[in-house]
Amino acid sequence: MQQCSIDGCTKPAKTRTWCAMHYRRWRVHGDPLTVTRIWNDDRRRILSKVTVTETGCWEWGGYLDEKGYGRLVVKKRFRTAHSVLWVLERGPVPEGLELDHLCRNRACVNPDHLEPVTHRENMLRGAGPIAENAAKTHCKYGHPFDEENTILRPNRPGTRECRACHRRDRNKARSRRVAEGASR
Repeated sequence: MQQCSIDGCTKPAKTRTWCAMHYRRWRVHGDPLTVTRIWNDDRRRILSKVTVTETGCWEWGGYLDEKGYGRLVVKKRFRTAHSVLWVLERGPVPEGLELDHLCRNRACVNPDHLEPVTHRENMLRGAGPIAENAAKTHCKYGHPFDEENTILRPNRPGTRECRACHRRDRNKARSRRVAEGASR
């Protein structure tokens, strides 16, 4: 698959030889390299909606989306509150990374509770099915996920399969085919 034509970007090209992010920047700003600027008046407005908790979280007091993330409008576009505050305090999020809430509180906008990580790392740190499956040490039949008993498929990155179960299923299918052939 072809990569984005922007220097330093390793994402797959989607449209006009750019990745989705650079194409979106070109559509919105007319330049694929433009990064949204946030000004000090936005900072005052944003901080007026923040409440500091005992845990050190800066709870967003404005609109929360259905997943619990703070949202606000900056330059006529909806943005996540934690990413806007990160840009104000620390600068742009590095290319190819996204912000992970170390405190696991989606409404928190404290930059000290955020860390730029890859999408994969963010998913593995979370509480969803990807993280649950990655944490499993045994298959559902009790076989260990170790180096000898685990199949990693290059065409399906991030997935693994139990070798013992795969062997059992393959033998069942072979027995079924032999039985069907004998009954004809």
